[in-house]
Amino acid sequence: MAEAVSTFISYSRTDTDFVDRLEADLRARGFKTWVDRRKLEGTREWQPQIDYAINEYPMMIVVLSPDAIASPYVRHEYEHAYQLGKRIVTLLQRPNLPTIPPELSKIQWIDFVDKPYETSLVELIDGCQDPSFDQASDPRTLYNQAHDLESTDPERATVLYQRLINRAPTYAGGRAQVDLDRLNQQLYPQRARRLREQAEAAHKEGQYGAEAGALEALVALGDHDHATFAWAKEYLVVAQQNSKWLDTYENVKHFVAKGDVESGRDLLTYLWQIENAPFFRDPAEIAASLGLKVPITYEQWKEERQVGEERTKQQKVAAAERDRLIMQAESNANRVASEEMAKWQTACIIVRGDLRKVTSQEVAQLREWNTAASIEAGSLVKHWQEQSSIEQKVAKSHTGIIQSLARFATASIFKWIAILSIVIAVILVVISLGDVASFLTSLVILAVVILVVIFLWRLAALQKRANQSQESLSGNEIEITALANQWVRLAEKELTRRLSSIQTELHEISDGAQAQYQRRMDEIADDHKRELADIETRYAGG
Repeated sequence: MAEAVSTFISYSRTDTDFVDRLEADLRARGFKTWVDRRKLEGTREWQPQIDYAINEYPMMIVVLSPDAIASPYVRHEYEHAYQLGKRIVTLLQRPNLPTIPPELSKIQWIDFVDKPYETSLVELIDGCQDPSFDQASDPRTLYNQAHDLESTDPERATVLYQRLINRAPTYAGGRAQVDLDRLNQQLYPQRARRLREQAEAAHKEGQYGAEAGALEALVALGDHDHATFAWAKEYLVVAQQNSKWLDTYENVKHFVAKGDVESGRDLLTYLWQIENAPFFRDPAEIAASLGLKVPITYEQWKEERQVGEERTKQQKVAAAERDRLIMQAESNANRVASEEMAKWQTACIIVRGDLRKVTSQEVAQLREWNTAASIEAGSLVKHWQEQSSIEQKVAKSHTGIIQSLARFATASIFKWIAILSIVIAVILVVISLGDVASFLTSLVILAVVILVVIFLWRLAALQKRANQSQESLSGNEIEITALANQWVRLAEKELTRRLSSIQTELHEISDGAQAQYQRRMDEIADDHKRELADIETRYAGG
């Protein structure tokens, strides 16, 4: 394996975000780097450490920007490296540079302004490699060199493949691009692991800018491992938020160092406000001296949020079950009530209709209401049968001419006509005594008159009985109607009782479902408190 490239990175504090990302990308590709991460440049106490690092590292990367050119500390660093004969590689991070210092004027910088970051990064990595390595100029030899380096220095092999693609993109039918993609895919786990380790280490030290740079570089690698990619995107947001408040935390430390506890406490409390940086930790461990408690970590907050989301989900399930039970009970109650209403309406129609035509099934329907209505359905049917018999008799006595004669026989004039007819017939008999033939004829006439009178008299008796039957029929109809109305009223009361019973049962089921729901809610609340307590215990002192 090739020896890792070691480099000191010199930069202005105004370019910190860029350097955080750059260092992460270099370290992910096996570089060893040294970066001064103090928020303030200079201080004499720190200078010896910087000089020592420059002495130890064989190479220096200078991040050029107007602020870097104007910084005496950056100038001291590259001048010191120049005097020691260190390799110096420059990169242009921001345009509009002032006059380039003599030590840097002859060095060709790598452009990060007008070129894509990834393209310039490859050029920078290539420029940082051992200059004694002789890179071929012809595509075939360059391809072979890259292929041979895959087993010993795969990171440098990716650089050579990229150089070949830049020079001859169609070489060997684009074979170099295929090999580069394959090699990058193979290197992804290693690069991702290094970047994750950088991010986690920086987070523990409170170096949120470095953490954000490592996470940003990890996201830029792509979604080759969805879990890692999602983790990096999630924590990048938190790290970027925290990095914005590093200067504020430095000021808190400054107040504490001066003994201004009150100002330090106020400023740290302000920093930890929800809208600012609620997950900013306490790297210098000064919160205790200020009488403050460090807020929960993002991990703890996330677990508590997940527990809260699970609680909400369980509450929704419990509410849905309660609503399901109540809706089911309401549906059943409505169905039963509708059935009872339909039965009652059918029964009323039967009772008020022609009971002579009722079926056994309809009689059975009526019997469902017998006890409550206190009227036997059979009694109504019996009355209707009697009514039918009477109607038939009346019908027989009221047909055609017989009905007319019956009415005539019942008239008062009939009596006088009958008496007069008999008297005339008797006179004729008496007058015809001397003449046998006339006498016989008179007897026949008398007999006919008497028979007619008897017949009409009989019809009068039948008419009287028919009138009595009609009166009985009318009375029976009134009685049946009264009984039917009474039955309907009592049955309606029974219907009301049954519907009330259905509603009572519905309320009982609804109350039971609500009680069950409340018990479940209490269980969920208890479980939630217990889980929060467990989380707090696990993160206590963390």
